[in-house]
Amino acid sequence: MQGYSVLALRYAQSLASLAAEKGILDALYSDMQQIEKIFDADAELRAFLRSPVIHTLKKQAVLAKIFGTHTNTLTAAFIDKLASSRREMYLGEIAKAFIAHYKTIKGILSVHVTSAIALSNHLRKQILKN
Repeated sequence: MQGYSVLALRYAQSLASLAAEKGILDALYSDMQQIEKIFDADAELRAFLRSPVIHTLKKQAVLAKIFGTHTNTLTAAFIDKLASSRREMYLGEIAKAFIAHYKTIKGILSVHVTSAIALSNHLRKQILKN
């Protein structure tokens, strides 16, 4: 899992380990996909969380409002702990690292197919099957 900071990897692996222990790894994977999607789409949120001027309590409140009711309780507690530790700006990267770690655990490989011609539905199904 190259390309992620040591901090993001450690948090992602620890969170995945705890989620697996509690039997909710798939639920947290779904949460992390949503978090990644939101962070990728919202530059204002990323800037808000990086700002040293904005107080931690304000950041916690915003994160709780965005993710609190739409995520697993473990995810919500993790986000709150991350913010109280003043590491909320790493949430997007942690989500990406978690997704990569999850795929490693589950043996999922991501591939990119490049073709000179458009792929038929039959060929797509064959690629997905294998």
